[in-house]
Amino acid sequence: MNPNNTNTEQFREQLLQEIKQKDAEINQQYVVIFDVGGVLATDVHNVFIEDLLFGKIPNNDFLNILQAADIAWTMFELGTITEKQFWEITIDKGNMLKVIDKLNDFKDFTMNDGKIFTENGDLKRDFKTEVNPIITEIDKDAKNKNILIDLSPQETSKYKQEDKELKDKLIDYLAYKLRKCDKIKLHKPTLQLAQILSELPNVAIGILSNHSVEWANFLLYEKDNGIVGKIFSKYPKLITFSCFVKYAKPHEPFYLHLIKNIQSEFPNIEMSRICFVDDKLKNLRTARRLGLHTILYNNGKEDEFPITYLEKNVLTFMKGILLEDCSMEDEEEEGVVLNKAAAVSNEQQQTNNNGEQQQAPIAV
Repeated sequence: MNPNNTNTEQFREQLLQEIKQKDAEINQQYVVIFDVGGVLATDVHNVFIEDLLFGKIPNNDFLNILQAADIAWTMFELGTITEKQFWEITIDKGNMLKVIDKLNDFKDFTMNDGKIFTENGDLKRDFKTEVNPIITEIDKDAKNKNILIDLSPQETSKYKQEDKELKDKLIDYLAYKLRKCDKIKLHKPTLQLAQILSELPNVAIGILSNHSVEWANFLLYEKDNGIVGKIFSKYPKLITFSCFVKYAKPHEPFYLHLIKNIQSEFPNIEMSRICFVDDKLKNLRTARRLGLHTILYNNGKEDEFPITYLEKNVLTFMKGILLEDCSMEDEEEEGVVLNKAAAVSNEQQQTNNNGEQQQAPIAV
């Protein structure tokens, strides 16, 4: 066993024990809200497309496909199109049919029942998870965001050309391979922290994420035996996805929808006792304007954002000690946050050097 790994676990256990101890001391309610992509898990479509095609096709073709997927995502995350339509747009606007020969296993790909999707574009039951109806409740006051792509009959008619059978097979292939992609991962250290917080009597946890119906279900209730859904099951009203509210971060109504649900659970909670963890500064700015405590954290940059940085900042939040105020009006404050992460790393290194023995944390 690597001694550095052991010392890292010792430092983490010390922090987690402090969080538990602090919860025992406080008599006020705290709420910690997590983003999904970049915090609880990897991003989905970007990671999948990169794993599938990067380095296998000309760079311009790869970027065109990625751009097409990003355009489709602006609608998919709001629930205005199905997953099948997402892939249709990505294939059509990214001109993916011309690169299918680079997908080594595509030619021999078959599904046992022939299709993943039904005729109306829904996932077939074998690939569809039933969701708690509380989570799927759409805010009646929410309004649809403007759709950023033309889906007129002239545009969709391109889906009915001679390549339709090939395209349909490619749609099934992409949907199936995404669910089997080993690069799409849950971040176990963050989930371990979430699990510990969920067990504390004075802390509630939730999710605020831009995600589609299909992939939100996949990450919460299918991936790794549904561990995310189990950890966050205590307060289902605090699980908020853009596809159900019809707003997305960083737009304020999305946050207000979640705040309304938090206040329905904890009527007297102050905004300063709600903490939001996200990997993007633009998403944190809105939360800060509304009075929430914020933590910038990116699980894809472990050198800059070790898990101990997140754990220590959660402890700081629970102690009621705000880090020095950052205006979040320009990119300079990201450097401030990174310097804080470096400070945590230095403290961890000191702990490593001391080599004090602690019990290893529980694995998620």
